[in-house]
Amino acid sequence: MAVVSSIGHISLVFFFCGTLFTRSSSSSSVLLIGIHPLDENYFASEVINCKDGSKSFTRDRLNDDFCDCADGTDEPDCCDGSDEYDGSVFCPNTCIMGGNVPYKMVNHATTRDLGSVDTLKNRNGIKFEDSFQKLKGFAYALTSFNFKKMLLGAIKLRASFRPCRDSFLQLSKIHFSSSSGLLEDSFRAIVEAKAYEQIPDLLSALKESCLNSNPFSFLSSFTQLIDDILRSFIPVRPRSRLQVAYSCLLSYTLQSDSPLPLALAILQRTLRSGCVPVPQTRLLLSSSWLDRRRQSQSVCKILLEMQSIGYNPDCGTCNYLITSLCKVDQWKEAVQVLKSMAGAGCIPDLDSYVSVVDAMCELRRTTDVAELMREMVTKFGLNPRQEMVVKVAATMRLNKEIWRAVEMIEFLQREGIHVTFESYELVVEGCLECREFVLAGKVVTEMTRRGYIPYIRVRQKVVDGLAGAGEWELAYAVRQRLAELNS
Repeated sequence: MAVVSSIGHISLVFFFCGTLFTRSSSSSSVLLIGIHPLDENYFASEVINCKDGSKSFTRDRLNDDFCDCADGTDEPDCCDGSDEYDGSVFCPNTCIMGGNVPYKMVNHATTRDLGSVDTLKNRNGIKFEDSFQKLKGFAYALTSFNFKKMLLGAIKLRASFRPCRDSFLQLSKIHFSSSSGLLEDSFRAIVEAKAYEQIPDLLSALKESCLNSNPFSFLSSFTQLIDDILRSFIPVRPRSRLQVAYSCLLSYTLQSDSPLPLALAILQRTLRSGCVPVPQTRLLLSSSWLDRRRQSQSVCKILLEMQSIGYNPDCGTCNYLITSLCKVDQWKEAVQVLKSMAGAGCIPDLDSYVSVVDAMCELRRTTDVAELMREMVTKFGLNPRQEMVVKVAATMRLNKEIWRAVEMIEFLQREGIHVTFESYELVVEGCLECREFVLAGKVVTEMTRRGYIPYIRVRQKVVDGLAGAGEWELAYAVRQRLAELNS
């Protein structure tokens, strides 16, 4: 086991060094992966023609994961097993279209019968078991070397060169029998070399190991260090490469003794990069937030602590916190965060209110919902989404608070906010259920003024209800109005 682990250590060092020299900015260093030895001269020039004669491409676009040639000339490495030229592996062209179209990764199974490991021989007739024994001896001899120094030197050397987009592509093919220790050693070396930009690719390739052991667990005093790491991530593209790195950072920080405000800063960077925190982040964040609040600290004070480490609270971070609190049934705390955002310099947006209103509607707290609806419109000038209005109207109807629903509709109309047919229809049906026929007649009249015509069964019930209640004049007025609209 120790020998195999050493092989993994050595492979990682060779990888750091290998990618350094095979992925430099010089065009002569482009890897000729998948090219038949007899075709090497064809790809030797700086400008290469597509084999179908359709166009040409520069040598730096060879094996760049984008298909310039319709026949796949520029992407010879797009077939697993394409370096086998004995005819037993068939690799069809996976470049469907030409012109900067991403190629499709296809796994092709070999038809060769591998047979037994004990009897496998290579093309020179050397037994596999003999080669493996020599490799074990070589690895055993290298165990006396200081792996950490060797790895650190490789990382420092590689960090002095301009990083390339796919420099860690081959790392996913390396397997370690003792990944936890190797991962920690690798991260220690990267941190000591301050080559933080290498973290995302290493984590993406070894994300399975990350699930078992957080690579940042060796850090002790880490606020400034993590801030440096976060800033080094800003120029990384594509930003999706940062998903695993942000998840590990956020998870480790939230489980530390003093997670806030650093965790909020990491969360802000995560959201701004377009990455999505893992689901358990909501529970960890809510727990950390409530622990701080139990220390009698105000919402504004906790949020403004982000400024002490060079960050400012923003709407996106607060919205994620509000949603997380609602997810764990802490809606009262969510309301406190919502009402305190402005004091911390964050103006709430529609998303800030959506989570809280949804949570309150689930609990049928219509009084609080009505208050929030008025606040978002009058105080911050927000126009609630129609889905929100429909949900609030439906909740008030369930609570038999139809007068409150009518008041909400009238309030939105006065503020110049468009109310859809669905909201009106819910209110009218609620009036009929509560036998508020006069109120139903007034709502129907207002609907017709805005060009809405109730369903046949609804308007018939309204007219009949008004007649049954002795409101003949209003019943006639409603019928006349509907007739004018040729209904």
